[in-house]
Amino acid sequence: MKIFYYQLSEYLNNSLSSLYIISGSEPLVDMEVCDMVRAKLNSLGRVERKVINIEKEKSWCKKLLEVSTNLSLFYILKLIEIQTHSTPNIQYAKLLMSTNIFLLIRTMRTLDIQQKNWFKELECVFVPIFKIEDIYGWIFNRAAKKHQISLDIDAIYFLKQRYESNLLALDQALANIKLKYPNNTFLKAQDILTTISDNSRFNVIDLLDACILGDTNRCIHIIQVLQISDFDVSIILWNLIIELRILSKKTKHKLSLQRLSIYSIHNMLLFAQKLDIANKNEDKDNIWVSLNNLTFMLF
Repeated sequence: MKIFYYQLSEYLNNSLSSLYIISGSEPLVDMEVCDMVRAKLNSLGRVERKVINIEKEKSWCKKLLEVSTNLSLFYILKLIEIQTHSTPNIQYAKLLMSTNIFLLIRTMRTLDIQQKNWFKELECVFVPIFKIEDIYGWIFNRAAKKHQISLDIDAIYFLKQRYESNLLALDQALANIKLKYPNNTFLKAQDILTTISDNSRFNVIDLLDACILGDTNRCIHIIQVLQISDFDVSIILWNLIIELRILSKKTKHKLSLQRLSIYSIHNMLLFAQKLDIANKNEDKDNIWVSLNNLTFMLF
């Protein structure tokens, strides 16, 4: 049975399965889905929980045998949580299924699972977790339903830009906003600006990746965050100069080389070296503007 994550709570209120397969790569949703399954089992009695990691498909038999011992006298149910990057080997997993043993399998192989023959035959609950595309809608609903906060359009846009679809950080920010505004009031962007800090944590590698991929908006945002955090300009320049030298020697960065000529890379190196000299001489007037221009030259 295929159930979307927002339907699982209602399903668990009325039904129970011996096998749950959670598939996806969104950490917050994955965590909350697993918590719902654990909470349901805990409501039925004392649960013995075992967690195992299976990296290779051939390891399924050995790993499952290690946790297939008899249930402890102190527990009523056993929950075996399997974290794997391989396609689940349900033939082995089925051997453990009983009235008091439950399996919770967490994997990222969504398409592989749905194409398997056993998927249509086996009685299980399959919860696919897809990347949330409508992040604005997610923020609006999350704020209203979980945190009882009403946000205007500018506030939602501000949160989206600040956290770049990091749902864990977004949810924490909403929780902090709720603490400051405990009553259900209508909040604007300026109301929450002083409540939260910028949890978008970036480093120079993130900036280089954005430059190489030609992601202008992300590049601007990363530079703004680095500037606000008073990041050392010399470190940024040093890494940019290294990257430009690599590009000039015809490296594997094909996306960049399709946009840039050797001549333009040489000019950027000269510009970067001038900025480095200015920074070392503490001539920091407009240094961040110039640094921003240097990264734009990579696009």
